[in-house]
Amino acid sequence: MKKTSIFATLIALLALSAVPAWSQTVLVRATGRVTDGGKPLTGAQVVFTHQDSGRQTKEKIDKSGNFSMIGLQRGFYTVEIFNVGGESVYKKGNINISNDQGVVDQFTIDISQAIGGHQGRQQKG
Repeated sequence: MKKTSIFATLIALLALSAVPAWSQTVLVRATGRVTDGGKPLTGAQVVFTHQDSGRQTKEKIDKSGNFSMIGLQRGFYTVEIFNVGGESVYKKGNINISNDQGVVDQFTIDISQAIGGHQGRQQKG
Protein backbone atom coordinates (compact mmCIF):
# COMPACT_ATOMS: atom_id res chain seq x y z
CA MET A 1 0.00 0.00 0.00
CA LYS A 2 2.83 2.38 0.89
CA LYS A 3 4.59 1.71 -2.44
CA THR A 4 1.38 2.47 -4.35
CA SER A 5 1.00 5.76 -2.47
CA ILE A 6 4.61 6.78 -3.19
CA PHE A 7 4.21 5.82 -6.86
CA ALA A 8 0.99 7.88 -7.17
CA THR A 9 2.69 10.86 -5.52
CA LEU A 10 5.64 10.63 -7.94
CA ILE A 11 3.31 10.48 -10.94
CA ALA A 12 1.42 13.55 -9.67
CA LEU A 13 4.65 15.49 -9.13
CA LEU A 14 5.90 14.62 -12.62
CA ALA A 15 2.62 15.73 -14.17
CA LEU A 16 2.63 19.02 -12.28
CA SER A 17 6.27 19.75 -13.08
CA ALA A 18 5.55 19.46 -16.83
CA VAL A 19 2.90 22.22 -16.74
CA PRO A 20 5.33 25.18 -16.39
CA ALA A 21 7.55 23.88 -19.21
CA TRP A 22 4.52 23.34 -21.47
CA SER A 23 3.15 26.82 -20.80
CA GLN A 24 6.47 28.39 -21.82
CA THR A 25 6.45 26.76 -25.24
CA VAL A 26 2.80 27.29 -26.22
CA LEU A 27 0.01 29.77 -25.74
CA VAL A 28 1.64 32.37 -27.96
CA ARG A 29 -0.94 34.42 -29.86
CA ALA A 30 -0.91 35.98 -33.32
CA THR A 31 -3.66 38.11 -34.83
CA GLY A 32 -4.01 39.86 -38.13
CA ARG A 33 -6.00 41.17 -41.04
CA VAL A 34 -5.85 39.89 -44.60
CA THR A 35 -7.00 42.07 -47.48
CA ASP A 36 -6.99 42.10 -51.27
CA GLY A 37 -6.49 45.65 -52.51
CA GLY A 38 -7.64 46.99 -49.15
CA LYS A 39 -10.86 44.91 -49.09
CA PRO A 40 -11.22 42.07 -46.56
CA LEU A 41 -10.41 38.63 -47.97
CA THR A 42 -13.43 36.81 -46.56
CA GLY A 43 -13.79 33.05 -46.33
CA ALA A 44 -10.10 32.43 -46.96
CA GLN A 45 -7.80 30.45 -44.68
CA VAL A 46 -4.50 31.40 -43.09
CA VAL A 47 -2.01 28.63 -42.27
CA PHE A 48 0.97 29.11 -39.96
CA THR A 49 3.55 26.30 -40.31
CA HIS A 50 6.22 26.10 -37.59
CA GLN A 51 9.50 25.73 -39.50
CA ASP A 52 11.25 23.49 -36.96
CA SER A 53 8.45 21.06 -36.15
CA GLY A 54 6.26 21.29 -39.26
CA ARG A 55 3.19 21.76 -37.03
CA GLN A 56 0.42 23.61 -38.85
CA THR A 57 -2.16 25.90 -37.28
CA LYS A 58 -5.08 26.87 -39.51
CA GLU A 59 -7.71 29.54 -39.05
CA LYS A 60 -10.53 30.78 -41.24
CA ILE A 61 -10.49 34.50 -41.99
CA ASP A 62 -13.72 36.21 -40.84
CA LYS A 63 -15.95 38.56 -42.87
CA SER A 64 -13.87 41.55 -41.76
CA GLY A 65 -10.65 39.89 -42.94
CA ASN A 66 -9.42 39.21 -39.40
CA PHE A 67 -7.92 36.09 -37.86
CA SER A 68 -6.69 35.14 -34.40
CA MET A 69 -4.53 32.16 -33.47
CA ILE A 70 -3.82 30.96 -29.96
CA GLY A 71 -1.42 28.20 -28.94
CA LEU A 72 1.40 28.87 -31.37
CA GLN A 73 4.84 27.71 -30.35
CA ARG A 74 7.48 30.45 -30.29
CA GLY A 75 9.74 30.37 -33.32
CA PHE A 76 9.86 30.91 -37.04
CA TYR A 77 6.86 30.24 -39.29
CA THR A 78 5.88 30.11 -42.91
CA VAL A 79 2.58 31.96 -43.39
CA GLU A 80 0.36 30.96 -46.29
CA ILE A 81 -3.05 32.28 -47.35
CA PHE A 82 -5.50 30.10 -49.32
CA ASN A 83 -8.51 31.57 -51.13
CA VAL A 84 -12.00 30.04 -50.91
CA GLY A 85 -11.13 27.66 -53.77
CA GLY A 86 -8.11 26.33 -51.85
CA GLU A 87 -5.53 28.05 -54.08
CA SER A 88 -2.45 29.52 -52.40
CA VAL A 89 -2.47 33.28 -52.96
CA TYR A 90 0.28 34.35 -50.53
CA LYS A 91 3.27 32.67 -48.94
CA LYS A 92 6.10 34.08 -46.84
CA GLY A 93 8.64 32.31 -44.63
CA ASN A 94 10.92 33.18 -41.72
CA ILE A 95 8.21 35.04 -39.79
CA ASN A 96 9.25 35.22 -36.14
CA ILE A 97 6.44 34.66 -33.63
CA SER A 98 7.74 35.51 -30.19
CA ASN A 99 5.24 37.62 -28.24
CA ASP A 100 8.18 39.60 -26.86
CA GLN A 101 7.32 41.30 -23.57
CA GLY A 102 3.77 39.94 -23.70
CA VAL A 103 2.85 41.80 -26.88
CA VAL A 104 0.58 39.90 -29.28
CA ASP A 105 2.15 39.50 -32.73
CA GLN A 106 -0.09 41.38 -35.19
CA PHE A 107 0.06 41.08 -38.96
CA THR A 108 -1.38 43.00 -41.88
CA ILE A 109 -1.20 41.14 -45.16
CA ASP A 110 -2.46 42.57 -48.47
CA ILE A 111 -2.37 39.81 -51.06
CA SER A 112 -2.66 42.34 -53.90
CA GLN A 113 0.94 43.27 -53.05
CA ALA A 114 2.03 39.67 -53.71
CA ILE A 115 4.41 39.07 -56.58
CA GLY A 116 3.21 36.10 -58.60
CA GLY A 117 0.78 35.26 -55.81
CA HIS A 118 3.50 33.84 -53.55
CA GLN A 119 5.35 36.71 -51.94
CA GLY A 120 4.31 40.02 -50.54
CA ARG A 121 4.85 42.36 -47.74
CA GLN A 122 4.18 41.47 -44.16
CA GLN A 123 3.97 44.08 -41.46
CA LYS A 124 4.50 43.17 -37.86
CA GLY A 125 3.49 45.73 -35.32
